[in-house]
Amino acid sequence: MLDTAKEHIEGKITIDEAQKRIYSYYEQRTARTEIENGTKEADIVSARITKLLGEKAFQFSPAEWITIHRRLFEGVFDHAGQIRKYNISKKGWVLNGKSVIYAYFNSIKDTLDYDFATEKQFSYAGLSVETSVKHLAKFASDIWQIHPFVRKTQESPPCL
Repeated sequence: MLDTAKEHIEGKITIDEAQKRIYSYYEQRTARTEIENGTKEADIVSARITKLLGEKAFQFSPAEWITIHRRLFEGVFDHAGQIRKYNISKKGWVLNGKSVIYAYFNSIKDTLDYDFATEKQFSYAGLSVETSVKHLAKFASDIWQIHPFVRKTQESPPCL
C-alpha cells in the first residue's frame, strides 16, 4: 500500500490505477490482520477523496454534499449518501456522558438549505486568516451538528 501511495504521489500511476490496486489488495486478502480491518475503509475513502479533489466540477450545495458522501462511502457502507429518517443521539465521554443534540430528522433538509445559503452569502473579502478560519469552523460545526446521514447503528428508534 505504501508503494502504491508513493507511486501515485510521484506521478508514476494515476489515482484510478491506485484505486484498482487498493481494491485488488483487499479482495485478495482472505485472512486480514486486525490493523487491515481498521484500515480498509480509510484506504478506500482516502483514494476516493484524492480523486474528488482532482476533479474540476463542484457545486457548493447540500445536494453536492450528499453526492460526495455517497461517492466516498459507496461499497463501504450500505447507507452511503442516505439521509436519516430517525432522530439520533450520541453520548460522549467528552461531554461527561451527555449527548450532543442533533437536528430533528424532519428538519434536516431545511437546516442544510439554510446553512449552505447563509454560507454562500458570506463574504470573506478583507477578513484576516484567523477570522476566516473561525467563520469556516463555525459553518463546519453547524453542518456536523445536523448529522444528516444514516448511521451504522441507531441509538434512537426510528421516528417515521
